[in-house]
Amino acid sequence: NNRKLTVEKHFDKKLNYALLNESGRKIFISEFEDRINQTFEHPKLKRRVTYKQAIRLDAYKLIKHIMEGKEFQVFNMEKKL
Repeated sequence: NNRKLTVEKHFDKKLNYALLNESGRKIFISEFEDRINQTFEHPKLKRRVTYKQAIRLDAYKLIKHIMEGKEFQVFNMEKKL
């Protein structure tokens, strides 16, 4: 989205540009970690949580759904807005 990765510089030419090379992976992982550690106001919890915590909360809800049959409704960022 921010044009930090380019096809010519960050993708492996040997594999038809299908895989990131080492420098591309470093950029992607760094940006992914920055994004997943950003916080937002959780609409149900009414407090700030990171995206990583929101994923973990959904995993716990999925476990309860599988083990106890409780309703599972995935967290949706669109509903948040």
